[in-house]
Amino acid sequence: MRIICNDEVATSGDVFINGKRMTEDTSRTGLLNYCPQNNPLWEDITLKEHLQLFAAIRGVPSSEITTFTERYLKSFEEDKL
Repeated sequence: MRIICNDEVATSGDVFINGKRMTEDTSRTGLLNYCPQNNPLWEDITLKEHLQLFAAIRGVPSSEITTFTERYLKSFEEDKL
């Protein structure tokens, strides 16, 4: 699953999504995601703090983390409509 979601690089074999090879078209990785079996969230920080942390880990520039985080929080609210 980590290879399919582009979290790890495959050492051999091929993965196809909608007929496209993942190594040639990584734009399709956003179609899939997974939830790991362990709980990667800490109990004593907020959702916003989690988003800020993982944005930093994923390489979002520090000047854009607040905007990025607010956008995601807003999208969660819109999903309830």
